[in-house]
Amino acid sequence: MDKLLIEIVQNFVKPLGFKKKNSSWYRSKDEVWQIISLQRHFSSNFYHIYFSVFVKQIDPTKEFPSERFAHIRTGVFGVLGHEGNEFREKYLDLDIALPNDERSQAISNLIGRAISEYFEICDTLQKIKESHNRKSFSGHIAITGNLVELLN
Repeated sequence: MDKLLIEIVQNFVKPLGFKKKNSSWYRSKDEVWQIISLQRHFSSNFYHIYFSVFVKQIDPTKEFPSERFAHIRTGVFGVLGHEGNEFREKYLDLDIALPNDERSQAISNLIGRAISEYFEICDTLQKIKESHNRKSFSGHIAITGNLVELLN
């Protein structure tokens, strides 16, 4: 995992109460785990950033649940929409030469936007239900079957 990306994410989310474990950062709220996960593409120097929510009511015994088991999941497209592809190509492909401060600022802005827009509406089960009922989640946000059953 690239040290620069780890440092960028860590510096931004640690003051917000996130704790690092492996390649993910976790923030425990009363009803959910909020997860930011950094994953390297298997054959290149390209990275993915995922933003996920794990609902504790579905499995209250899980501590630091893996992003792949989260009940709501999205990535750059869920946060930025159609601008996501350009962002990924420019800032998350580390083979693209870019000043560290520019990359750091862009990724920090993305994470800040995800926290304020996405995690904010997913920090309680009630807010998740309201957002689901209003159809506030974009097509780039996946909701798993276990949560869909709970929301209906």
